[in-house]
Amino acid sequence: MQPLQLTNDAAYKFELWKKLLGESLGVSSSNEVETKASVHAAIHRVALPIVQSHLPRRVREPCCLAGSCTTPNIPFAHRCVHLGRSRIETVESCRDELCFCLAHSTACAGPEVDLVVHGYYSSGNDMRSRYRGLRCLLHHTAARSIRFESVDNQHDTQEIVGELGYLLQKSLPQSCWRELHLTRCSMTPNSFRSLLTCLRRHDTLTHVSLEGCHVGSSTLIGEYVRSTSTLTHLSLRGTTMASDWASVGRAVAQAPSIVHVDVSACNWQDTPHLAEFVTSLSSFLQRPRFALDLSANLLTSKCFSVLAGAGAQLLSGVTDLYLGGHRFTEDEEPLSQLLSVYGNLDSLNLGRCTFSTGVAQRVLRALGDKKKVWRLVDVSYTNIPSGSFKRICQAAFSAGTSLLCCSGVDLHGQITKVGFASCASALSRLELSRCSLTDDCVSQLASALEKGAPLPLQHLSLGHNAVDKGRTKGDGSFLFLCKALRSHNAPSLESLDLSGNKLPVLAIAAFMEQVVSTVRVIDFSNTSIADSSADRVRVLTTLMRRQRSPSPFLLLDVFMASSVDDVWAGMKEVTEWLATQTSVRLETEVGSGGTKNTRC
Repeated sequence: MQPLQLTNDAAYKFELWKKLLGESLGVSSSNEVETKASVHAAIHRVALPIVQSHLPRRVREPCCLAGSCTTPNIPFAHRCVHLGRSRIETVESCRDELCFCLAHSTACAGPEVDLVVHGYYSSGNDMRSRYRGLRCLLHHTAARSIRFESVDNQHDTQEIVGELGYLLQKSLPQSCWRELHLTRCSMTPNSFRSLLTCLRRHDTLTHVSLEGCHVGSSTLIGEYVRSTSTLTHLSLRGTTMASDWASVGRAVAQAPSIVHVDVSACNWQDTPHLAEFVTSLSSFLQRPRFALDLSANLLTSKCFSVLAGAGAQLLSGVTDLYLGGHRFTEDEEPLSQLLSVYGNLDSLNLGRCTFSTGVAQRVLRALGDKKKVWRLVDVSYTNIPSGSFKRICQAAFSAGTSLLCCSGVDLHGQITKVGFASCASALSRLELSRCSLTDDCVSQLASALEKGAPLPLQHLSLGHNAVDKGRTKGDGSFLFLCKALRSHNAPSLESLDLSGNKLPVLAIAAFMEQVVSTVRVIDFSNTSIADSSADRVRVLTTLMRRQRSPSPFLLLDVFMASSVDDVWAGMKEVTEWLATQTSVRLETEVGSGGTKNTRC
Protein backbone atom coordinates (compact mmCIF):
# COMPACT_ATOMS: atom_id res chain seq x y z
CA MET A 1 0.00 0.00 0.00
CA GLN A 2 1.37 3.38 -0.97
CA PRO A 3 1.99 5.65 2.06
CA LEU A 4 -0.35 8.57 2.52
CA GLN A 5 0.80 11.89 1.09
CA LEU A 6 -0.43 15.22 2.37
CA THR A 7 -1.30 17.18 -0.76
CA ASN A 8 -2.74 20.60 -1.35
CA ASP A 9 -6.05 18.95 -2.25
CA ALA A 10 -6.10 17.15 1.11
CA ALA A 11 -5.20 20.35 2.90
CA TYR A 12 -8.02 22.20 1.15
CA LYS A 13 -10.50 19.48 2.13
CA PHE A 14 -9.31 19.68 5.71
CA GLU A 15 -9.85 23.44 5.76
CA LEU A 16 -13.32 22.99 4.25
CA TRP A 17 -14.19 20.33 6.82
CA LYS A 18 -13.06 22.62 9.65
CA LYS A 19 -15.22 25.47 8.29
CA LEU A 20 -18.31 23.25 7.96
CA LEU A 21 -17.78 21.81 11.42
CA GLY A 22 -17.58 25.29 12.92
CA GLU A 23 -20.77 26.36 11.15
CA SER A 24 -22.68 23.27 12.27
CA LEU A 25 -21.61 23.69 15.87
CA GLY A 26 -22.51 27.35 15.66
CA VAL A 27 -26.08 26.46 14.72
CA SER A 28 -26.50 24.11 17.67
CA SER A 29 -25.01 26.42 20.30
CA SER A 30 -25.63 30.07 21.05
CA ASN A 31 -22.64 30.36 23.38
CA GLU A 32 -19.70 31.72 21.36
CA VAL A 33 -17.07 30.59 23.89
CA GLU A 34 -18.59 27.12 24.08
CA THR A 35 -18.70 26.91 20.28
CA LYS A 36 -15.06 27.90 19.90
CA ALA A 37 -13.99 25.37 22.51
CA SER A 38 -16.02 22.64 20.80
CA VAL A 39 -14.48 23.38 17.41
CA HIS A 40 -10.96 23.36 18.84
CA ALA A 41 -11.61 20.11 20.70
CA ALA A 42 -12.97 18.43 17.57
CA ILE A 43 -10.08 19.60 15.40
CA HIS A 44 -7.55 18.49 17.98
CA ARG A 45 -9.25 15.10 18.40
CA VAL A 46 -9.51 14.34 14.68
CA ALA A 47 -6.64 16.15 12.99
CA LEU A 48 -3.72 15.73 15.35
CA PRO A 49 -3.72 11.90 15.34
CA ILE A 50 -3.81 12.02 11.53
CA VAL A 51 -0.73 14.24 11.44
CA GLN A 52 1.14 12.14 13.99
CA SER A 53 0.22 8.77 12.47
CA HIS A 54 0.08 9.28 8.72
CA LEU A 55 2.08 12.31 7.69
CA PRO A 56 5.17 10.89 5.96
CA ARG A 57 8.60 11.73 7.32
CA ARG A 58 9.50 13.36 4.02
CA VAL A 59 6.90 15.38 2.16
CA ARG A 60 7.39 15.80 -1.58
CA GLU A 61 5.77 19.24 -1.72
CA PRO A 62 5.41 21.99 0.84
CA CYS A 63 1.74 22.39 1.60
CA CYS A 64 -0.46 25.17 2.86
CA LEU A 65 -4.01 25.00 4.19
CA ALA A 66 -4.98 27.81 1.84
CA GLY A 67 -4.33 25.40 -1.03
CA SER A 68 -2.40 27.93 -3.08
CA CYS A 69 1.19 27.92 -1.78
CA THR A 70 3.22 25.29 -3.62
CA THR A 71 6.87 24.94 -4.46
CA PRO A 72 7.28 21.51 -6.12
CA ASN A 73 10.30 19.22 -6.02
CA ILE A 74 11.81 20.65 -2.83
CA PRO A 75 11.71 17.87 -0.22
CA PHE A 76 12.16 18.66 3.45
CA ALA A 77 11.98 16.70 6.67
CA HIS A 78 8.71 16.87 8.62
CA ARG A 79 10.52 15.72 11.75
CA CYS A 80 12.26 19.10 11.86
CA VAL A 81 8.96 20.47 13.16
CA HIS A 82 8.41 20.09 16.89
CA LEU A 83 4.64 19.49 17.06
CA GLY A 84 3.47 20.45 20.53
CA ARG A 85 0.09 21.21 21.99
CA SER A 86 0.44 24.90 22.61
CA ARG A 87 3.99 25.46 21.32
CA ILE A 88 5.21 24.65 17.82
CA GLU A 89 8.79 25.28 16.82
CA THR A 90 11.53 24.30 14.44
CA VAL A 91 14.21 22.22 16.10
CA GLU A 92 16.96 23.18 13.66
CA SER A 93 17.64 25.97 11.19
CA CYS A 94 14.46 26.76 9.31
CA ARG A 95 14.65 27.13 5.54
CA ASP A 96 11.74 29.01 4.01
CA GLU A 97 10.07 25.85 2.62
CA LEU A 98 9.75 24.40 6.11
CA CYS A 99 7.38 27.24 7.01
CA PHE A 100 4.67 25.61 4.91
CA CYS A 101 4.78 22.55 7.13
CA LEU A 102 4.83 24.75 10.21
CA ALA A 103 1.68 26.50 9.02
CA HIS A 104 -0.08 23.16 8.61
CA SER A 105 1.10 21.94 12.03
CA THR A 106 -0.18 25.04 13.80
CA ALA A 107 -3.58 24.68 12.14
CA CYS A 108 -3.84 21.04 13.17
CA ALA A 109 -2.97 21.88 16.76
CA GLY A 110 -6.37 23.53 17.19
CA PRO A 111 -6.24 26.54 19.56
CA GLU A 112 -3.82 29.46 19.36
CA VAL A 113 -0.16 28.48 19.64
CA ASP A 114 3.23 29.82 20.65
CA LEU A 115 5.21 29.88 17.40
CA VAL A 116 9.01 29.62 17.55
CA VAL A 117 11.22 29.73 14.44
CA HIS A 118 14.94 29.04 14.90
CA GLY A 119 17.47 30.23 12.35
CA TYR A 120 15.10 31.24 9.56
CA TYR A 121 16.71 31.81 6.16
CA SER A 122 15.23 32.40 2.71
CA SER A 123 15.74 30.13 -0.27
CA GLY A 124 16.25 30.57 -3.99
CA ASN A 125 17.14 33.61 -6.04
CA ASP A 126 13.64 34.49 -7.19
CA MET A 127 12.66 37.49 -5.07
CA ARG A 128 8.98 36.82 -5.76
CA SER A 129 8.95 33.37 -4.15
CA ARG A 130 11.90 33.18 -1.76
CA TYR A 131 9.73 34.33 1.18
CA ARG A 132 6.49 32.54 0.29
CA GLY A 133 6.84 30.08 3.15
CA LEU A 134 7.31 32.91 5.65
CA ARG A 135 4.22 34.72 4.39
CA CYS A 136 2.20 31.51 4.45
CA LEU A 137 3.27 30.81 8.02
CA LEU A 138 2.52 34.25 9.44
CA HIS A 139 -0.72 34.81 7.54
CA HIS A 140 -2.27 31.39 8.24
CA THR A 141 -1.20 30.80 11.83
CA ALA A 142 -3.38 31.66 14.81
CA ALA A 143 -0.53 32.57 17.16
CA ARG A 144 -0.65 34.13 20.59
CA SER A 145 3.15 34.44 20.63
CA ILE A 146 5.62 34.79 17.73
CA ARG A 147 9.34 34.28 18.27
CA PHE A 148 12.18 34.44 15.73
CA GLU A 149 15.66 33.46 16.90
CA SER A 150 19.12 33.63 15.27
CA VAL A 151 18.31 35.23 11.92
CA ASP A 152 21.75 36.10 10.50
CA ASN A 153 20.81 37.75 7.20
CA GLN A 154 19.72 41.39 7.39
CA HIS A 155 17.52 41.04 4.30
CA ASP A 156 15.68 38.11 5.89
CA THR A 157 15.17 40.12 9.07
CA GLN A 158 13.89 43.05 7.03
CA GLU A 159 11.33 40.78 5.36
CA ILE A 160 10.27 39.34 8.72
CA VAL A 161 9.80 42.84 10.12
CA GLY A 162 7.76 43.81 7.06
CA GLU A 163 5.45 40.80 7.42
CA LEU A 164 5.06 41.40 11.16
CA GLY A 165 4.13 45.01 10.42
CA TYR A 166 1.50 43.81 7.97
CA LEU A 167 0.09 41.49 10.65
CA LEU A 168 -0.08 44.35 13.14
CA GLN A 169 -1.99 46.47 10.64
CA LYS A 170 -4.51 43.69 10.05
CA SER A 171 -4.83 42.54 13.67
CA LEU A 172 -7.93 43.48 15.62
CA PRO A 173 -8.05 44.48 19.30
CA GLN A 174 -9.55 41.06 20.10
CA SER A 175 -6.80 39.27 18.18
CA CYS A 176 -5.02 36.43 20.00
CA TRP A 177 -1.52 37.67 19.08
CA ARG A 178 -0.09 39.39 22.15
CA GLU A 179 3.66 38.64 22.27
CA LEU A 180 6.59 39.34 19.92
CA HIS A 181 10.12 38.09 20.58
CA LEU A 182 13.09 38.80 18.29
CA THR A 183 16.30 37.22 19.59
CA ARG A 184 19.73 37.60 17.95
CA CYS A 185 18.24 38.92 14.72
CA SER A 186 20.55 40.94 12.48
CA MET A 187 18.61 44.17 12.13
CA THR A 188 19.46 47.28 10.13
CA PRO A 189 18.60 50.75 11.50
CA ASN A 190 15.83 51.04 8.89
CA SER A 191 14.30 47.71 9.92
CA PHE A 192 14.41 48.69 13.57
CA ARG A 193 12.82 52.06 12.83
CA SER A 194 10.06 50.42 10.76
CA LEU A 195 9.32 47.91 13.53
CA LEU A 196 9.11 50.52 16.30
CA THR A 197 7.00 52.83 14.15
CA CYS A 198 4.54 50.03 13.48
CA LEU A 199 4.45 49.01 17.15
CA ARG A 200 3.70 52.60 18.11
CA ARG A 201 1.00 52.96 15.47
CA HIS A 202 -0.73 49.65 16.27
CA ASP A 203 -0.62 49.28 20.05
CA THR A 204 -1.91 45.72 20.61
CA LEU A 205 1.05 43.72 22.03
CA THR A 206 1.58 43.12 25.75
CA HIS A 207 5.06 41.52 25.55
CA VAL A 208 7.86 42.85 23.34
CA SER A 209 11.39 41.39 23.46
CA LEU A 210 14.28 42.69 21.39
CA GLU A 211 17.11 40.55 22.72
CA GLY A 212 20.66 40.30 21.50
CA CYS A 213 20.06 42.92 18.80
CA HIS A 214 21.70 46.24 18.03
CA VAL A 215 18.70 48.50 18.44
CA GLY A 216 20.36 51.76 17.46
CA SER A 217 19.05 54.89 19.15
CA SER A 218 17.12 54.60 22.41
CA THR A 219 14.92 57.49 21.28
CA LEU A 220 12.70 55.21 19.19
CA ILE A 221 12.19 52.82 22.11
CA GLY A 222 11.38 55.73 24.40
CA GLU A 223 8.79 57.08 21.96
CA TYR A 224 7.14 53.67 21.69
CA VAL A 225 7.05 53.11 25.46
CA ARG A 226 5.58 56.57 26.08
CA SER A 227 2.83 55.97 23.54
CA THR A 228 1.77 52.48 24.63
CA SER A 229 -1.12 51.65 26.90
CA THR A 230 -1.08 47.85 26.47
CA LEU A 231 2.61 46.90 26.84
CA THR A 232 3.32 45.16 30.16
CA HIS A 233 6.67 43.39 29.59
CA LEU A 234 9.65 44.97 27.82
CA SER A 235 12.87 43.00 27.35
CA LEU A 236 16.04 44.54 25.95
CA ARG A 237 18.30 41.75 27.18
CA GLY A 238 21.72 41.72 25.56
CA THR A 239 21.04 44.73 23.36
CA THR A 240 23.49 47.47 22.45
CA MET A 241 22.57 51.09 21.89
CA ALA A 242 24.28 53.96 20.15
CA SER A 243 22.99 56.44 22.74
CA ASP A 244 22.15 56.59 26.45
CA TRP A 245 19.49 54.57 28.29
CA ALA A 246 18.07 57.49 30.25
CA SER A 247 15.35 58.18 27.67
CA VAL A 248 14.12 54.59 28.04
CA GLY A 249 14.07 54.98 31.82
CA ARG A 250 12.06 58.20 31.68
CA ALA A 251 9.55 56.56 29.33
CA VAL A 252 9.19 53.49 31.58
CA ALA A 253 8.65 55.73 34.60
CA GLN A 254 5.70 57.42 32.87
CA ALA A 255 4.14 54.17 31.52
CA PRO A 256 2.11 52.60 34.36
CA SER A 257 1.11 49.63 32.20
CA ILE A 258 4.70 48.30 32.19
CA VAL A 259 5.31 45.93 35.10
CA HIS A 260 8.50 44.16 33.93
CA VAL A 261 11.68 45.61 32.41
CA ASP A 262 14.61 43.35 31.47
CA VAL A 263 17.95 45.06 30.83
CA SER A 264 20.13 42.07 31.70
CA ALA A 265 23.37 41.18 29.87
CA CYS A 266 23.71 44.72 28.46
CA ASN A 267 27.26 45.27 29.78
CA TRP A 268 26.06 47.83 32.28
CA GLN A 269 28.44 49.16 34.91
CA ASP A 270 27.55 50.78 38.23
CA THR A 271 28.38 54.13 36.69
CA PRO A 272 27.36 55.61 34.39
CA HIS A 273 24.80 53.09 33.10
CA LEU A 274 22.96 51.96 36.25
CA ALA A 275 23.27 55.34 37.97
CA GLU A 276 21.79 57.19 34.97
CA PHE A 277 18.97 54.67 34.57
CA VAL A 278 18.00 54.81 38.25
CA THR A 279 18.06 58.62 38.15
CA SER A 280 15.83 58.63 35.06
CA LEU A 281 13.19 56.68 37.02
CA SER A 282 12.78 59.52 39.55
CA SER A 283 9.25 60.35 38.34
CA PHE A 284 8.13 56.71 38.60
CA LEU A 285 4.35 56.29 38.48
CA GLN A 286 2.99 53.67 40.85
CA ARG A 287 1.69 50.31 39.62
CA PRO A 288 0.62 47.10 41.43
CA ARG A 289 3.96 45.36 40.82
CA PHE A 290 7.22 46.20 39.08
CA ALA A 291 10.09 43.85 38.23
CA LEU A 292 13.56 45.12 37.31
CA ASP A 293 16.00 42.59 35.84
CA LEU A 294 19.66 43.67 36.02
CA SER A 295 21.19 40.18 35.79
CA ALA A 296 24.46 39.28 34.05
CA ASN A 297 25.79 42.82 33.65
CA LEU A 298 29.12 44.18 34.92
CA LEU A 299 27.86 45.38 38.27
CA THR A 300 29.79 45.21 41.53
CA SER A 301 28.84 45.59 45.18
CA LYS A 302 28.66 49.34 44.59
CA CYS A 303 25.34 48.81 42.79
CA PHE A 304 23.69 48.33 46.21
CA SER A 305 24.29 51.95 47.16
CA VAL A 306 23.22 53.14 43.69
CA LEU A 307 19.93 51.25 43.95
CA ALA A 308 19.41 52.32 47.56
CA GLY A 309 19.72 55.96 46.49
CA ALA A 310 16.74 55.80 44.12
CA GLY A 311 13.74 58.10 44.44
CA ALA A 312 10.98 57.39 46.92
CA GLN A 313 8.50 56.39 44.19
CA LEU A 314 10.83 53.70 42.83
CA LEU A 315 11.76 52.46 46.31
CA SER A 316 8.12 51.77 47.08
CA GLY A 317 7.29 50.49 43.59
CA VAL A 318 9.84 47.71 42.97
CA THR A 319 8.58 44.28 44.05
CA ASP A 320 10.91 41.99 42.04
CA LEU A 321 14.67 42.53 41.75
CA TYR A 322 17.00 40.33 39.69
CA LEU A 323 20.72 40.73 40.39
CA GLY A 324 22.02 37.31 39.36
CA GLY A 325 25.34 36.64 37.64
CA HIS A 326 27.54 39.16 39.47
CA ARG A 327 30.50 39.19 41.85
CA PHE A 328 29.63 40.89 45.12
CA THR A 329 32.83 40.74 47.14
CA GLU A 330 33.17 44.18 48.75
CA ASP A 331 31.90 43.75 52.30
CA GLU A 332 31.54 47.41 53.12
CA GLU A 333 28.68 48.05 50.70
CA PRO A 334 25.19 48.39 52.27
CA LEU A 335 23.27 45.31 51.08
CA SER A 336 21.16 45.33 54.23
CA GLN A 337 20.22 48.96 53.60
CA LEU A 338 19.23 48.13 50.02
CA LEU A 339 16.79 45.44 51.13
CA SER A 340 15.40 47.57 53.93
CA VAL A 341 14.60 50.65 51.83
CA TYR A 342 12.71 48.63 49.20
CA GLY A 343 9.75 48.10 51.48
CA ASN A 344 7.56 46.15 49.04
CA LEU A 345 10.33 43.90 47.68
CA ASP A 346 9.19 40.26 47.93
CA SER A 347 11.12 38.58 45.08
CA LEU A 348 14.93 38.50 45.01
CA ASN A 349 17.03 36.64 42.45
CA LEU A 350 20.74 36.27 43.27
CA GLY A 351 21.36 33.17 41.16
CA ARG A 352 24.94 32.51 39.95
CA CYS A 353 26.39 35.24 42.15
CA THR A 354 29.73 35.06 43.93
CA PHE A 355 29.72 36.48 47.45
CA SER A 356 32.41 37.33 49.92
CA THR A 357 31.90 35.91 53.41
CA GLY A 358 30.58 39.22 54.70
CA VAL A 359 28.11 39.72 51.84
CA ALA A 360 26.89 36.12 52.18
CA GLN A 361 26.12 36.68 55.86
CA ARG A 362 24.25 39.90 55.02
CA VAL A 363 22.21 38.05 52.39
CA LEU A 364 21.26 35.34 54.88
CA ARG A 365 20.40 37.90 57.54
CA ALA A 366 18.23 39.90 55.14
CA LEU A 367 16.41 36.84 53.78
CA GLY A 368 15.72 35.62 57.30
CA ASP A 369 14.12 38.90 58.33
CA LYS A 370 10.70 37.97 59.71
CA LYS A 371 9.29 41.33 58.62
CA LYS A 372 9.60 40.21 54.99
CA VAL A 373 7.23 37.75 53.32
CA TRP A 374 8.90 36.32 50.22
CA ARG A 375 7.39 35.14 46.94
CA LEU A 376 10.71 34.27 45.27
CA VAL A 377 14.15 33.53 46.68
CA ASP A 378 16.71 32.33 44.13
CA VAL A 379 20.23 31.54 45.36
CA SER A 380 20.99 28.90 42.71
CA TYR A 381 24.66 28.23 41.94
CA THR A 382 25.93 30.60 44.61
CA ASN A 383 28.68 30.04 47.16
CA ILE A 384 26.48 30.56 50.22
CA PRO A 385 27.61 28.03 52.88
CA SER A 386 25.33 25.00 52.96
CA GLY A 387 25.33 25.08 56.76
CA SER A 388 23.60 28.46 56.65
CA PHE A 389 20.70 27.41 54.44
CA LYS A 390 18.50 26.78 57.44
CA ARG A 391 18.16 30.54 57.83
CA ILE A 392 16.70 30.79 54.32
CA CYS A 393 14.26 27.95 54.92
CA GLN A 394 13.10 29.60 58.13
CA ALA A 395 12.22 32.79 56.25
CA ALA A 396 8.58 33.78 55.88
CA PHE A 397 7.15 32.67 52.52
CA SER A 398 3.86 33.63 50.94
CA ALA A 399 1.62 30.59 51.36
CA GLY A 400 0.97 28.61 48.19
CA THR A 401 2.63 30.98 45.71
CA SER A 402 6.30 31.00 46.71
CA LEU A 403 9.38 29.82 44.82
CA LEU A 404 12.63 28.64 46.43
CA CYS A 405 15.46 27.89 44.00
CA CYS A 406 18.60 26.32 45.48
CA SER A 407 19.92 24.34 42.49
CA GLY A 408 23.68 24.01 42.22
CA VAL A 409 24.37 24.51 45.92
CA ASP A 410 26.26 21.58 47.45
CA LEU A 411 24.23 20.57 50.50
CA HIS A 412 26.60 17.65 51.26
CA GLY A 413 23.66 15.37 51.95
CA GLN A 414 22.61 17.45 54.98
CA ILE A 415 19.03 18.10 53.98
CA THR A 416 17.81 17.47 57.54
CA LYS A 417 19.95 20.29 58.90
CA VAL A 418 18.77 22.56 56.10
CA GLY A 419 15.23 22.35 57.46
CA PHE A 420 13.03 22.29 54.36
CA ALA A 421 10.19 21.00 56.53
CA SER A 422 9.65 24.51 57.87
CA CYS A 423 8.84 25.97 54.42
CA ALA A 424 7.66 22.98 52.35
CA SER A 425 4.00 23.63 53.06
CA ALA A 426 4.20 27.16 51.59
CA LEU A 427 6.12 26.54 48.35
CA SER A 428 4.66 26.15 44.89
CA ARG A 429 8.11 25.55 43.38
CA LEU A 430 11.20 23.90 44.90
CA GLU A 431 14.40 23.46 42.89
CA LEU A 432 17.09 21.18 44.31
CA SER A 433 18.91 20.04 41.16
CA ARG A 434 22.67 19.38 41.40
CA CYS A 435 22.65 19.73 45.19
CA SER A 436 24.51 16.45 45.92
CA LEU A 437 21.40 14.92 47.48
CA THR A 438 21.80 11.29 48.50
CA ASP A 439 19.28 8.49 48.83
CA ASP A 440 18.82 9.34 52.50
CA CYS A 441 18.14 12.95 51.53
CA VAL A 442 15.24 11.82 49.37
CA SER A 443 13.73 10.05 52.38
CA GLN A 444 14.18 13.14 54.54
CA LEU A 445 12.69 15.40 51.87
CA ALA A 446 9.76 13.03 51.41
CA SER A 447 9.11 13.15 55.14
CA ALA A 448 9.21 16.96 55.10
CA LEU A 449 6.80 17.10 52.16
CA GLU A 450 4.40 14.60 53.69
CA LYS A 451 4.19 16.57 56.92
CA GLY A 452 2.98 19.59 54.93
CA ALA A 453 0.28 17.72 52.98
CA PRO A 454 -1.86 18.67 51.20
CA LEU A 455 0.90 20.54 49.41
CA PRO A 456 0.51 23.57 47.12
CA LEU A 457 3.64 22.28 45.33
CA GLN A 458 3.43 22.60 41.54
CA HIS A 459 7.06 22.12 40.43
CA LEU A 460 9.72 19.94 42.04
CA SER A 461 13.20 19.61 40.56
CA LEU A 462 15.61 16.94 41.86
CA GLY A 463 17.69 16.43 38.73
CA HIS A 464 21.36 15.39 38.62
CA ASN A 465 21.94 14.49 42.24
CA ALA A 466 23.83 11.60 43.86
CA VAL A 467 20.67 9.56 44.31
CA ASP A 468 21.38 5.82 44.08
CA LYS A 469 19.18 2.78 43.80
CA GLY A 470 20.16 1.82 47.35
CA ARG A 471 20.19 -1.90 46.66
CA THR A 472 21.15 -2.75 50.25
CA LYS A 473 18.11 -0.88 51.56
CA GLY A 474 15.61 -1.63 48.83
CA ASP A 475 13.62 1.17 47.19
CA GLY A 476 12.42 2.77 50.40
CA SER A 477 13.49 6.35 49.72
CA PHE A 478 11.66 6.71 46.44
CA LEU A 479 8.66 4.82 47.72
CA PHE A 480 8.45 7.48 50.44
CA LEU A 481 8.74 10.21 47.81
CA CYS A 482 5.99 8.62 45.71
CA LYS A 483 3.81 8.47 48.80
CA ALA A 484 4.47 12.14 49.53
CA LEU A 485 3.57 13.07 45.94
CA ARG A 486 0.40 11.01 45.62
CA SER A 487 -2.62 12.79 44.23
CA HIS A 488 -4.21 13.58 47.61
CA ASN A 489 -0.88 14.78 49.07
CA ALA A 490 0.20 16.90 46.08
CA PRO A 491 -3.01 17.71 44.18
CA SER A 492 -1.45 20.66 42.33
CA LEU A 493 1.72 18.97 41.04
CA GLU A 494 2.46 19.96 37.42
CA SER A 495 6.08 18.96 36.80
CA LEU A 496 8.69 16.67 38.32
CA ASP A 497 12.34 16.57 37.24
CA LEU A 498 14.27 13.41 38.19
CA SER A 499 16.75 13.56 35.30
CA GLY A 500 20.34 12.41 35.72
CA ASN A 501 19.66 10.12 38.71
CA LYS A 502 19.75 6.38 39.32
CA LEU A 503 16.11 5.48 39.84
CA PRO A 504 14.42 2.27 41.08
CA VAL A 505 11.98 1.16 38.43
CA LEU A 506 9.42 -0.32 40.84
CA ALA A 507 9.13 2.92 42.80
CA ILE A 508 8.80 4.96 39.61
CA ALA A 509 6.15 2.62 38.22
CA ALA A 510 4.24 3.07 41.47
CA PHE A 511 4.61 6.83 41.14
CA MET A 512 3.14 6.76 37.61
CA GLU A 513 0.08 5.01 39.03
CA GLN A 514 -0.40 7.31 42.02
CA VAL A 515 0.43 10.83 40.85
CA VAL A 516 -2.33 13.32 40.12
CA SER A 517 -3.81 13.10 36.61
CA THR A 518 -3.22 16.81 35.91
CA VAL A 519 0.60 16.56 36.02
CA ARG A 520 2.03 17.98 32.78
CA VAL A 521 5.76 17.10 32.70
CA ILE A 522 7.84 14.22 34.09
CA ASP A 523 11.54 14.15 33.20
CA PHE A 524 13.44 10.84 33.31
CA SER A 525 16.19 11.92 30.88
CA ASN A 526 19.64 10.38 31.35
CA THR A 527 18.48 8.22 34.24
CA SER A 528 19.02 4.52 34.81
CA ILE A 529 15.48 3.98 33.53
CA ALA A 530 16.09 5.83 30.26
CA ASP A 531 19.30 3.85 29.73
CA SER A 532 17.69 0.44 30.29
CA SER A 533 15.42 -1.06 27.66
CA ALA A 534 13.59 -3.25 30.19
CA ASP A 535 13.02 -0.36 32.60
CA ARG A 536 11.75 1.87 29.80
CA VAL A 537 9.21 -0.72 28.74
CA ARG A 538 8.14 -1.24 32.36
CA VAL A 539 7.47 2.45 32.97
CA LEU A 540 5.77 3.04 29.62
CA THR A 541 3.61 -0.05 30.03
CA THR A 542 2.50 1.35 33.37
CA LEU A 543 1.70 4.59 31.57
CA MET A 544 -0.43 2.71 29.02
CA ARG A 545 -2.30 0.98 31.83
CA ARG A 546 -2.86 4.31 33.60
CA GLN A 547 -4.38 5.80 30.43
CA ARG A 548 -6.93 2.98 30.33
CA SER A 549 -7.88 3.54 33.97
CA PRO A 550 -10.70 5.79 35.26
CA SER A 551 -8.16 8.58 35.99
CA PRO A 552 -5.90 8.94 32.93
CA PHE A 553 -3.42 11.78 32.48
CA LEU A 554 -5.06 14.74 30.78
CA LEU A 555 -1.95 16.17 29.06
CA LEU A 556 1.42 14.63 29.87
CA ASP A 557 4.91 15.00 28.37
CA VAL A 558 7.39 12.30 29.42
CA PHE A 559 11.04 13.18 28.74
CA MET A 560 13.26 10.11 28.43
CA ALA A 561 16.38 11.12 26.51
CA SER A 562 19.05 8.46 26.93
CA SER A 563 22.79 8.85 27.39
CA VAL A 564 23.25 5.38 25.86
CA ASP A 565 23.14 5.21 22.07
CA ASP A 566 21.26 1.94 21.58
CA VAL A 567 18.17 0.71 19.80
CA TRP A 568 14.91 0.96 21.71
CA ALA A 569 14.15 -2.76 21.77
CA GLY A 570 10.73 -4.10 22.73
CA MET A 571 9.02 -0.78 22.01
CA LYS A 572 6.85 -1.71 19.04
CA GLU A 573 3.59 -1.97 20.97
CA VAL A 574 4.31 1.19 22.96
CA THR A 575 5.30 3.10 19.81
CA GLU A 576 2.12 2.09 18.00
CA TRP A 577 0.06 3.10 21.02
CA LEU A 578 1.79 6.47 21.39
CA ALA A 579 1.18 7.26 17.72
CA THR A 580 -2.56 7.28 18.42
CA GLN A 581 -2.41 9.39 21.60
CA THR A 582 -3.10 13.08 21.93
CA SER A 583 -2.92 13.18 25.74
CA VAL A 584 0.54 11.62 26.10
CA ARG A 585 3.77 12.52 24.33
CA LEU A 586 7.16 10.84 24.68
CA GLU A 587 10.36 12.84 24.12
CA THR A 588 13.49 10.77 23.57
CA GLU A 589 16.00 12.92 21.69
CA VAL A 590 17.81 16.12 22.54
CA GLY A 591 18.09 18.51 19.60
CA SER A 592 20.20 21.59 19.01
CA GLY A 593 20.07 24.22 21.70
CA GLY A 594 18.90 21.70 24.29
CA THR A 595 15.44 21.32 22.79
CA LYS A 596 13.90 17.88 22.73
CA ASN A 597 12.46 16.07 19.77
CA THR A 598 9.39 13.88 19.71
CA ARG A 599 10.06 10.24 19.04
CA CYS A 600 6.46 9.14 19.04
